[in-house]
Amino acid sequence: MNFLKLIEYTVRPEQKELVLDEINLFLDQVRLHEPEINYRVFVKEDGVSFIHLLGYDSVEMGERHYRADYTQNFWNNVKRMCVKSPVENFISEV
Repeated sequence: MNFLKLIEYTVRPEQKELVLDEINLFLDQVRLHEPEINYRVFVKEDGVSFIHLLGYDSVEMGERHYRADYTQNFWNNVKRMCVKSPVENFISEV
């Protein structure tokens, strides 16, 4: 993987289960449509803060992922449940 992106956010406690459902549906879509993308989601000890880590091989692959309807829908839904909005950190191989 030449490119890595790390995304962190925190949701309202009462929204946690709904966010977990959204994550599972989203990951199913990523696996179905983009098996070449390595996508992992972690939850922090507080139970309401999430970290998404995704790896991909080209800029085009990353752009295609972010333009996908399921990606746009997922982030639009999650953002409404956040107390700390998603923060992205892009890491590129040197």
